[in-house]
Amino acid sequence: MGRFSIVLLVGLVGLALQPASAQPLIERDVVLNPFWETPTVAEGERRFVHSYGGWAGLATYAGLRDNDHQWNHQIGGFLELGRWGDTASLLITTQIEFIADPNNDINFNPRAIFWEEGLLYTRRMGAGFWQLGYYHRCKHDIDNLSLGEERTLIYGSFKHRLLWPTTLPGAEDGYLAWTTDVYSIRQDTRTPPNDQLPNVNQKLLSTGLQAHTRRATGEQSGLFATVYGNATLYSETTGFFDRFGSVKNVRAQGGVSAGLSVRGGAALRLAVTYEYLADTGIPVEPQDGHLLRIGLTALSLNGLR
Repeated sequence: MGRFSIVLLVGLVGLALQPASAQPLIERDVVLNPFWETPTVAEGERRFVHSYGGWAGLATYAGLRDNDHQWNHQIGGFLELGRWGDTASLLITTQIEFIADPNNDINFNPRAIFWEEGLLYTRRMGAGFWQLGYYHRCKHDIDNLSLGEERTLIYGSFKHRLLWPTTLPGAEDGYLAWTTDVYSIRQDTRTPPNDQLPNVNQKLLSTGLQAHTRRATGEQSGLFATVYGNATLYSETTGFFDRFGSVKNVRAQGGVSAGLSVRGGAALRLAVTYEYLADTGIPVEPQDGHLLRIGLTALSLNGLR
């Protein structure tokens, strides 16, 4: 258990050193790779609609939360459009993160929804993988009439990822991923309007790391840990091209998720997840949040870790 504890400790230390955060990316504690546990294709052959997979999770915030967070529901999936030998793949993915607050008589009041849709190309490079794609993202408020305010976000990006399988002694299913998102379409519409930072209109790029490991404790059971974090650069200007000429500030986000994993035909995770966000993306005046949630996530073994 020593090395497993080291992974958690490194993640927590890293979070303590991070100054702030950007808006959350749904695919922040899982990684898509269509070459994981899917049927192989012989070199020189190609297959269309070759594989698919997905995940769904439900969690409640406890101990550390703000007035906008009581429940978290995530659902995502992918469809591999094509596979070329054992070398290259192209997939589409769609993902939703739903947030509910406790501010009604049943403590479940829909508050916001984050949406991602992406096209992702993956190429095998030796023992690792190279990924390139485009993700469209948006966030919308739900049932906000009584609040008299609204914040709508759009932050699509060109995604680049390098992915390396890693295995600590006595562990399995490990990976290290380095991901960079260069933002294209950016919109931060606020009613009533305000100029409080951070502002999605000034997003330039995000770059960061994810690490995952699992240690078996039985035939199907195990313990897992996932650590993730990235830094987001904001420019002085909002224009598409002139924003690359200056950097106004740098903010960071991160989290750590750990718990019990049970594997059969799919995987089930019971996890405790902590993350810090300097802008949760929900209030019309950006607010930070230390968030702790406990929940269950089910995911397919093919294509997901």
